[in-house]
Amino acid sequence: MEERIEQSFETGPQAEVSVENVNGPVTVEGWDEARVYLDARRRGERARVVFHHEGARVEVRTEIEPRDGGLMSWWGRGETAEVEYTLRVPRDTRLRLRNVHGPLRAANFRGALEAKSVDGAVQVFQVLGELRAEATNGSVELTGVQGQAQAYTTNGSITLRDGQLDSVIAETVNGSIHVDPLSAGCAVRARTVNGELNLNVPNGVAAELEASGVMLRTSMNISHQSYTSGRTAWRGRVGSGEPNAQVSFSTVNGHVRVNGRQGTAPALTAGETAAPTPLSAEGGEGGTAAWGAATPTAAPAASDQPRDVMGILQAIERGDVSVEQGLDMMKKLS
Repeated sequence: MEERIEQSFETGPQAEVSVENVNGPVTVEGWDEARVYLDARRRGERARVVFHHEGARVEVRTEIEPRDGGLMSWWGRGETAEVEYTLRVPRDTRLRLRNVHGPLRAANFRGALEAKSVDGAVQVFQVLGELRAEATNGSVELTGVQGQAQAYTTNGSITLRDGQLDSVIAETVNGSIHVDPLSAGCAVRARTVNGELNLNVPNGVAAELEASGVMLRTSMNISHQSYTSGRTAWRGRVGSGEPNAQVSFSTVNGHVRVNGRQGTAPALTAGETAAPTPLSAEGGEGGTAAWGAATPTAAPAASDQPRDVMGILQAIERGDVSVEQGLDMMKKLS
């Protein structure tokens, strides 16, 4: 059983949008209209789509009616219960995305973005503003972003490509971190437990690099000068000229690879990207509405909370807390 739900919400040119899904992909793109368009594909009798609209704020969430096997039994065998979301939002939007099982994609807008997925990749394209992307089991990919970025994952890689960033925090437990290219004026702080940092430095950029680890390896395929070099630390300058960027890397068992890159780091301009083709939709009323099964879910039991996001992600991976408890902890940190 599949049902398509379409709604349009008049928000004005600046909006605040929140989407919380349980199972299924979420895609959000900016456009040049002063409204939010929602296209939800609901599959399964137990999936329920709930939305609320008030002024410039739009909130959308999925509720899954549990089977007799328990709250998370939807993840096992039997009937599929999922919702696939596609949204168009004004260019100036504060966006908050949550997903348990499925990828998150956001593109082509200006504003703050917070995206968290437990089991699925997070992909962000052409976004200007403050950005925070988190995954537990999945990669994080940021392409053509500008401003300040934070990226976290437990099991997966982190890739920053063709951006113009002022600062980057990138942390993964089991995976690699790729920065291509390093932007002039950018401060990068990277951390892995078991993974490498791949850094591509273009012409016109030089960086002060500090790396430390229990088992640290380095490969410098670029002009460089080392001040300190050993099995547990490397400190020096990479690239030619006066340093105009900073990079710090800490690891338990990792490798730093620094390569030269032809050309210069791209300079992006907000709003340069073409707007997506508008989708036709019938206008809807404001307020709150829902489709599908209407069984409320109980909040997870309270537990001692780690103090930061990486602690929560690691606790989920160890099995110290459940997925639901981890999501609740992340919400309380926000």
